[in-house]
Amino acid sequence: MISHSSKDSYSSFPASNFTFVKQQDSTLHFDAIGHSFIMAVRIFNLVSVTAVAGIFLLFITLWNLQARPGYQDIVHFINDTTSHEPSVKEEPVKNRPSFTEIATKYGTDKVTQHHYNYMYEKYLEPMRDRPLKMLEIGLGCDMSYGPGASYHTWLEFFPRVDMYYIEYDAKCVEKWAQNITDARIFTGDQADTEFLHRFIAQSGGGFDIIIDDGGHTMNQQIVSLNTLYDIVLPGGIYFCEDLATSYEAGYGATEGAKTMMQMIGEMMHDLNTNLQHGPPQKNLVSSQVRSIECGEEICAFFKKELEKTEIKQ
Repeated sequence: MISHSSKDSYSSFPASNFTFVKQQDSTLHFDAIGHSFIMAVRIFNLVSVTAVAGIFLLFITLWNLQARPGYQDIVHFINDTTSHEPSVKEEPVKNRPSFTEIATKYGTDKVTQHHYNYMYEKYLEPMRDRPLKMLEIGLGCDMSYGPGASYHTWLEFFPRVDMYYIEYDAKCVEKWAQNITDARIFTGDQADTEFLHRFIAQSGGGFDIIIDDGGHTMNQQIVSLNTLYDIVLPGGIYFCEDLATSYEAGYGATEGAKTMMQMIGEMMHDLNTNLQHGPPQKNLVSSQVRSIECGEEICAFFKKELEKTEIKQ
């Protein structure tokens, strides 16, 4: 119970005292805000100075690095390894001869008797400026104009090509070797699997492009595709020319014998093996094929890009 005297004492407490206390709290509050603001400004200044110093040091480092030998090689390496654009989208160089023009100049039958230029210009023109490893089966020793027409065509068309040849005629190779110095030539029969495996071991495989323009027999074409497709790089292309021989008995297209065109027909069905009601696979090599495109006397077999989206069976 509060006594009267205590009540009077409480009531008589000066109002100015309350006013003083409130002003003191307000002052302390504003002092704290001001102190925090000053600290924030100091921290901001410190961070800004550090950032500017870091940018300056980075600029100096890059400037010094640019002056060192090998800088451009590093830049090119980074660009090559970080680019994810398909090679076929590379911008072609303008104002230079086409495959048809180059092949016509050297007189190869790829354009004089056949129409392979449509296929090659469609798929090889976009790859033209890349460093490529390429194999062609058949040097042209059995041609009336002699070997070298396609050799010179490819060297001019692909300025950065690493060229390989397989040729059956050893005497022809020996005779013309001095005129074919920018390619590595292996002598043997493309239907001989032992020879082909020696070639694979010695060449190292890893071809972007393989073209079968060899003996054109059924056995040669079928054995070569079955054996050499393994060494086509993912995303690479294998071409088989002169498919007209699939209708000529002199090349092994006899009754009951499997022709190259029959094998290609089977492979077209093999592409649908994974469908629910798809046909059984008849050719093991089809497991590596993404797609097939054919024209008159020529077919292209496109290798799956295993490192990106495809799964090898």
